[in-house]
Amino acid sequence: MQRNKILSAKTLQIITVLSAIVVFSGCAASRLTRQARAGIRSVSISSNVSIPSEIEYFKDDIKPGSPSNFMGALMAIDDVMRDTDLNVGKIVVEEFKEQLAAKQVFPSIVNFGGDANFSFKIHFYGLRPRAFAPEGHLGGVLKVTVYLKKANGDLIWKSTADCSPERTSAYLWRKYITEPKLLRMVFEQAAHAVISDLFKDID
Repeated sequence: MQRNKILSAKTLQIITVLSAIVVFSGCAASRLTRQARAGIRSVSISSNVSIPSEIEYFKDDIKPGSPSNFMGALMAIDDVMRDTDLNVGKIVVEEFKEQLAAKQVFPSIVNFGGDANFSFKIHFYGLRPRAFAPEGHLGGVLKVTVYLKKANGDLIWKSTADCSPERTSAYLWRKYITEPKLLRMVFEQAAHAVISDLFKDID
């Protein structure tokens, strides 16, 4: 009987700890509530996006013995992005502006200053194989965190979302080199998916 009581006490402790973890985790995924944004009449959106210097490829998916020209193709995609001035950070900002205006969350969106400012961090962006797509077909991946800070620097809201290749179109890697518009389109689709998910955290 005593042993059962000890086990019950330990079980209760475990449940309590796990419950605290769950609650804490829920708080970490913050929501931008009406109360939190009360008093904010105007917001601006920073165009300076924190972004990795290089596109992320699917290095872990490249198997030993892959043809050497395959890696050359990936490097060529980098060149295409530079030559066509394809800026994923700019794509993310423009998509956010469009969705923010459509949602009418704040009375006014201004170019500079305002009561609060949105900024972004892109953790990674790139191309990966899409499940069930023909071999060699790649879809876009993207992970973004958005921050909303008051003019005094206080953080009001922070949320993170990502996009898997299954949520974008997928093309043979050669197509991205010969038709750069497809590369832009895939990253626009990824940005739309990510920003849409971020807005789910706004009441």
